[in-house]
Amino acid sequence: EIHPDVADDLELVGRVVYAELDVAALYALSEALGPMQATGLPKFPAVQRDIAMLVRDEFTAGEIADALQQASKGLAESVTLFDLYRGDQIPDGHRSLAFRVTYRDPEATLTDKRVDKVHSGLATIARKHFDATLR
Repeated sequence: EIHPDVADDLELVGRVVYAELDVAALYALSEALGPMQATGLPKFPAVQRDIAMLVRDEFTAGEIADALQQASKGLAESVTLFDLYRGDQIPDGHRSLAFRVTYRDPEATLTDKRVDKVHSGLATIARKHFDATLR
């Protein structure tokens, strides 16, 4: 974002953003990936569950999300970080992370029992691999 003083000097209105795009690199990437393919809408509903944990700063949110995704036995459609907190109640060198896990089985409607079992497995992975304290 351009500094407001610069935008004022140029008589620009609103929040002004500047960006450079490497069109050649974007084109090469699109050629390498090929055309996007549309997929059908899911037949079965998704189930969302949140998991919040206190972890040491040495672990990245990305590596935790990847581990949770892999531990979901193929049921996690996505694992998304939606909250990161550091504050008075959090020990030094730690942070609180909260992830939203979207579960979906493309072949059947998920039951609470099945999701609960997989979700508790994610909690176990978080504790064992990342020494997480669940919140």
